Amino acid sequence: MKKVTLTFFLIVSSLVVWPLPVRAGQEIVTLDTRPGVTLKVLLLTPSGSHEGTLLMFPGGDGKGHFTEREGKVRLSRNFLVRSSNLFVDQGFLVAIVDVPSDQAAGMSPQFRTSKEHTEDIQKVIHMLGEKWPGAIFLVGTSAGTISVANLAVTLKADRISGIVLTASIGMTRGSRLSLMNLHLEKITLPVLFVHHREDGCWASSFNHALQLRDRMTGSSKTAFIEVLGGDPPRSEPCQAMSPHGFLGKEREVVRAITDWLTGKPVPEQIGP
Repeated sequence: MKKVTLTFFLIVSSLVVWPLPVRAGQEIVTLDTRPGVTLKVLLLTPSGSHEGTLLMFPGGDGKGHFTEREGKVRLSRNFLVRSSNLFVDQGFLVAIVDVPSDQAAGMSPQFRTSKEHTEDIQKVIHMLGEKWPGAIFLVGTSAGTISVANLAVTLKADRISGIVLTASIGMTRGSRLSLMNLHLEKITLPVLFVHHREDGCWASSFNHALQLRDRMTGSSKTAFIEVLGGDPPRSEPCQAMSPHGFLGKEREVVRAITDWLTGKPVPEQIGP
């Protein structure tokens, strides 16, 4: 297992093969997003009609969360990525973004808040809207929540139906950015927070998640789901196989998120 250490995050970058069920269509597309820049997107589609599209932003530096080799898609252990077929099972089309070609070494939090990142994602959203008209939701976990929250500020709300922030990054060190640095009060979209009470990552404490929720004063609808329990950690606190990645609670968390997205009642607490 190879571990990548950044000043801001500790993220497991190793890949593991998670077999994709036949019922889900899978495709990796490459988009031209800026002059000389390309971006890969993994698409997973349900077999029948879909409830909407989830545009997902994994954590860490964003790289290596999916690859294709010999007809098999290799997925990282990131919560959203390893749970992607659970979202498909609930009738949602899933699109997972890779790093753009000019950020091959990985995206920094600063890049996640850049106009270049926004331009890349605008092209992805346009592609998704052309192929699958309907609601598009932005879903992020860990460092991916920085992308989602910033895009919710900068993108036109009529293209996005809501955002989901899981294991949100609320702390910063040095010159790095967190959600605390963003203009959260400008977000008018519906917002769902999902956070584990025992998240031991220094960058994503439960108390900071509550503070982030309270700053969403412009949101048309805000919900917060507290998660308890799960399996014993199999990684460091800021890595995916721990409460930071909802280990052992994936199915319940996915079901609560998809219920919220479809307007169903959701619990304020999951677990233990």
